[in-house]
Amino acid sequence: MVFLSCFGLKKLTRSKPRDSTPDQGRKKKAQTETNVLTAALRALGTVSSHIPVLGMLNSVIEPVLALTEQVQQTADNMENLVQLSSRVEYLTEVIQKSDNQEIIGERLRGELLRMQGDLGGAHKEQWLGQFFNSRDNAAMIKKHNNNLLAITENTLMGVDQIMKKLKDIEQSKLSTFGAQITGGHGGSGGAGHEVGGKGGVGGGPRLSFRHGIPAHLGNISGGHGGSGGSGMVGGMGGTGNGPIIKFS
Repeated sequence: MVFLSCFGLKKLTRSKPRDSTPDQGRKKKAQTETNVLTAALRALGTVSSHIPVLGMLNSVIEPVLALTEQVQQTADNMENLVQLSSRVEYLTEVIQKSDNQEIIGERLRGELLRMQGDLGGAHKEQWLGQFFNSRDNAAMIKKHNNNLLAITENTLMGVDQIMKKLKDIEQSKLSTFGAQITGGHGGSGGAGHEVGGKGGVGGGPRLSFRHGIPAHLGNISGGHGGSGGSGMVGGMGGTGNGPIIKFS
């Protein structure tokens, strides 16, 4: 159920019963905390660890995973994460059936190394969270998408068939994972001798839809206010703003 209010848009979902075992709970938590690219890379790692000639992939998948799992999936980066992950998933499928596993594996390793370098640079410059942003980093993301697509063309399928397959995978990911859209986190208030500083404002996401709300959207949540600063009296927590929705 969806409703609009002066605070924005929220999607209400019924609560589900608690998992019956601790292991199931951990698995469910891990699923909701990741993004689609991280999930695709983990699946590739599982496959490569069982195929001896693909052992060269393991040493590069782990460093890339260490970086991608720090990225939260949002409205701004969802499209790029889905496109990249769809190419990785398709290559994972192709490489298991190919007679040229080592060649495809080497090309994929080279591209993952390039991705690791770009992600590592973004992490060092403290903008890893914005790396997959579809508006601010379009050229670099397009480069990785094209490089991965070029590897998929090393198969017997035609380009049109490959593009249709990728489109199907993208749609499947959107419906399975949904777009978890969240607002920002306000900064913590500064420490005070007597009273701690007030926490910062958590900005709400700004969304624009042309034809109503997409069916694949998951939960939409506002920003999280920052925690109050420490002091003899703790500071007041910041305000979390709700989403701003525009229908055009």
